[in-house]
Amino acid sequence: MPQAAVKLNLVENLRVTGDDPQAIRKKVAELVSSGELKLKDIEKATGFKTSTVSQVLSGKYQADDATVLDAIARFYRYWVARHTIVRTRTVDEIEAVIELTWKRKEIGMVVGRFGRGKSEAALLYVAQHPDYARFIELSGASSPMELLNKIAESLDINDQISGPAANRLAAIIRHLQRNPMLLIVDEADELKPKSLKLLRDIHGDNQERCAIVLIASDRLLRLLQNDDLGYLRSRIPIKRRIGDIDIGEAKQIADRFPHDLDKAEIKQAWDWSVKHDGIRSFVNLFKRAYDIMQMKDLGEIDSDCLKEAYSWLID
Repeated sequence: MPQAAVKLNLVENLRVTGDDPQAIRKKVAELVSSGELKLKDIEKATGFKTSTVSQVLSGKYQADDATVLDAIARFYRYWVARHTIVRTRTVDEIEAVIELTWKRKEIGMVVGRFGRGKSEAALLYVAQHPDYARFIELSGASSPMELLNKIAESLDINDQISGPAANRLAAIIRHLQRNPMLLIVDEADELKPKSLKLLRDIHGDNQERCAIVLIASDRLLRLLQNDDLGYLRSRIPIKRRIGDIDIGEAKQIADRFPHDLDKAEIKQAWDWSVKHDGIRSFVNLFKRAYDIMQMKDLGEIDSDCLKEAYSWLID
C-alpha cells in the first residue's frame, strides 16, 4: 500500500466516542509515527515539552503520566474534529494526477467546482512529500511578478532573486535545473494569461526540471482558450475533472465525529451540502454540530445538534 494510503487510513479510522486515554495514546503515537502529527504541535497545544510527550506516547515516562495523557487527549479531540481528510475517490484521483505528473515531469491539471476538496488533497500530498513537492497558494497574486515571487518563496530562494521579472524567472529556472521539483499551483484560474504563460517557460517542455500541477475551477478551461495560451494548452497532457463524493464517502466523513445520527439524517445533510459547496459545506456543518454538542455538554452529535447547526451556516 502506498505511504499516502497508509497515512490516510490511520486518519480515516479515528473515532472519538468511547476512547480511553490509553487508546488515545496509541492513536496519537500512530499519527506522530506516520507524520500526520508533529510533536511540536502537541507541545504548543498542551504546554508539555516534546521530550515529555514522546516519552508518554512510547510508555517510557517515569513519573505519573495521567496529567500529560489528559492534555494529549484534549488536544486529540480538538485535532480530530478539525481534520477531515479521508481516503475518498476524490483524494485517490487527485493523488493519481499528482503522482503521474511528477513521474512524467509534465504539466497536469485538476479542475472541479469550489468546495470539492481539491486544495485539501493537494496540501496533504505536499505534507507527505516535503522533499520534492511545493504548494503555491496564490492568495490574490495574479501578475507575472507576483507569481514568480510566490514560486521563489515556495522554493525558499527569496534571497537569490531580485530585479525585473526576467531575472527572477532565470533564477527560478536555474534552481529547478539543479533541484527538480513538483510545483502545485492552487487557484490557478486566478492567474492572468501572461502569468499562465510563465508556467510554460518554467516547466521547459522536455527538459524535466520540474512538474507542475494546476488546481482550479472550470474557469481555467475557459482561460486556456485564450489565443495566447494555445501553446500552453497543448502542453497539458494530464487532465482530470473532480466531481462530488458519494453518500458512502460522506458517511465516512460524518463518522469522524461522535454522533448517533441515522443514515437518513446523514443523507439529508449530504444532499444539502451538494447544493452548496460540497465536501466543504458538509464538513463545516458537522464542525458546527460538534461545537453545539460541546456547548450542550453531550457525548455525541444528536439530531437536535445537527438541526441547530444548519442555522449557523448562511444559506
